Amino acid sequence: MTRKGKHFVNFSPAISAKAAQAIRTEVRSWKLQQRSDKAIEDLSRMFSPIVRGWLRYYGRYYRSALYSPMRQLDRDLALWAAYKYKPLRRHLRRASHWLARIRKRTPGLFAHWQMSMRHAAPRWEPYELRGSCTVLREPRGGTPRGYTPGRIPEFLCSASDLFSGLLWAEQTDRSRSAKAASH
Repeated sequence: MTRKGKHFVNFSPAISAKAAQAIRTEVRSWKLQQRSDKAIEDLSRMFSPIVRGWLRYYGRYYRSALYSPMRQLDRDLALWAAYKYKPLRRHLRRASHWLARIRKRTPGLFAHWQMSMRHAAPRWEPYELRGSCTVLREPRGGTPRGYTPGRIPEFLCSASDLFSGLLWAEQTDRSRSAKAASH
């Protein structure tokens, strides 16, 4: 029963609004944009243990509730990049894109970058010939022009993933041809 005398219908073990606000306030108090003398690796060493603790404590059962406070941290990191690097000044979007490229290149740099968030790079497994991302379809379920099912679209993966996928496809084709020749 609640304090107001009503019965609980369900319970969500997520981070409370008050705790999320406390995290955002703590991140703001770090004043990342004023630490332009530090490298991104230094910032990671300084703040990743704290963020990792938040993720373990508050994100145990309802991790997606932490997306909002972690987006605040990403915004502050983008502000830091805009203050640190002259080509990114007065271009917050450019700074956030730069940060997304760093995130894609080194996802283990900050603890919250390993969470599955909306801006995470699309991933695919090497055993899948087409990517795990949904393939865009034409109206009425048709396949888009220019899409060849045997070819991995370049937008689905990075160059290294593409290379490993092509190696896998080659090995699969060899094994299929060997089976066909034996029958």
